Amino acid sequence: DNNGTGRSDLRAKYHQSKAEKSLEKATKAKSNDKFDTAINHYEAALSEYQTALAELDAGEGEKQTELEQAVEETRKELHTVQNRHDQIDKVTNALQPAERKFKEATVGFVEGNQTIAKIRFRQARDGFNNAVDATNQTDAELFTQPIEVAVEPDRTLSSTTLSELTPISETAADALSDAGIETIEDLTSSDEAPWTPPEVVEVSETTDLNEEMITALTVLSWWHDAESYEFNSPEAVARRQQQAEYGFKHSK
Repeated sequence: DNNGTGRSDLRAKYHQSKAEKSLEKATKAKSNDKFDTAINHYEAALSEYQTALAELDAGEGEKQTELEQAVEETRKELHTVQNRHDQIDKVTNALQPAERKFKEATVGFVEGNQTIAKIRFRQARDGFNNAVDATNQTDAELFTQPIEVAVEPDRTLSSTTLSELTPISETAADALSDAGIETIEDLTSSDEAPWTPPEVVEVSETTDLNEEMITALTVLSWWHDAESYEFNSPEAVARRQQQAEYGFKHSK
């Protein structure tokens, strides 16, 4: 029945065409690091290719081989994207609570609640340790787009003006103000240990800032008011882990 053959061939072509469209969408989503969307499109493409195969008549050997190869390739792509998606999830799930604890520890430290600070910095350090382990098990491409984590701590700072914060003495606040440092935003976060902001190093050369004050200003330089925080490299994750360790060691 030639008509039947023609119809099934048309149906196979129709499903193959739908599969190819889904594949294009999947590739585009993947290149934009939209892995959830990419996975959905790859799965749709796979389903359409398999339907196209089922519609083929016997004797369509060449077409069958072509479609089987397409199924195989699509499966591989889907597997790769699922892996990447799982890796990002694993790192994000370790980073999110750790960064939240880190912010809560900072509030505790600066508002004079050292017990909370010590507990939260320890929890943050351990969480970042897990995140470091998770990033070490992936490849460098994990951070082609920054990993953004939502952070909404239970507590927030009473003020971002340095002179209004308990650990900063009036003398220190005046000296910092003279150097143009009046709010937390004016502090530059240093990228490596001992982490002291450059402005604080400068002021401490001419004004007597005690160790506790320098530590408080260092911890404050890591504060951010945003509801989310981005990690753009494995180094950024490792740095947070070291900063949490610093906070833990300096909490009483």
